[in-house]
Amino acid sequence: MLVMGAGHGHDARLFARSGFEVTAVDFSAEAAESMRRLEDPRFPVDIVQADFFSLPAAWNGHYDFILDYTSFCAIVPQRRPEYADMVTRLLMDGGQYIILAFPIGKRPGGPPYVVQPKAIIELYTERGFNLQLQESPAESVSGRAGYEELLILKES
Repeated sequence: MLVMGAGHGHDARLFARSGFEVTAVDFSAEAAESMRRLEDPRFPVDIVQADFFSLPAAWNGHYDFILDYTSFCAIVPQRRPEYADMVTRLLMDGGQYIILAFPIGKRPGGPPYVVQPKAIIELYTERGFNLQLQESPAESVSGRAGYEELLILKES
């Protein structure tokens, strides 16, 4: 599993504790260092500080799952197709892109830039993905209820 925009690495560690082999990527050197300080050797996570748009070609087709929790919304909207292309090249055939789309709605500016689940689905459908799940999370971080949706898209 590749966790994009991993921040402090809480999601990456959750999946590592559940038996996944996890690579956590964040643009911020501070976030990568925070992940390293919180590392648990029983549940290793490969921590990489890098720009999403320059991930190595050696990673192409390597991941069964890519998890995106609030990374897509940090991407300037004009670069979202490029981001979707990157996700597509990194996933194995039949891999799944899991995204918690946030913030849904209308408001100016960013980041975070507003996202629309329908637009995300269309963006990935154009690249051969099929929607597997779309739902509003039963539990949300305080203040996010109604402003996020979970999407799981599978590469054909």
